[in-house]
Amino acid sequence: MKIAVALASGLLLAAGSALAALPPFYDGAHQIQTILEDGAVYDAVKGAPVEGVESLGRNAEGNPEWRIRAGDCAVTVEIRALPMPEGMVGRVDYEVFKVGACE
Repeated sequence: MKIAVALASGLLLAAGSALAALPPFYDGAHQIQTILEDGAVYDAVKGAPVEGVESLGRNAEGNPEWRIRAGDCAVTVEIRALPMPEGMVGRVDYEVFKVGACE
């Protein structure tokens, strides 16, 4: 009986870690928010109003990439997940890693 309880507790803890991440819609919204609040992105689009945001998927390193269209400019932005403190679970936070030149 104790083994079954211990096994169930372990499974719940493992499931809790997996369930702590945001659903894909909210994770994407969080990524977009991170990008739009970044000063380097603002500078790259010269402060023009945002007209479009497009996910480009993940690059070879596994980092999410986005294309931001603003005014007569489009920039590619790469973000990366910030590491979680050891033993912590929850929402993944991101930082802008690279901002391409205005195209």
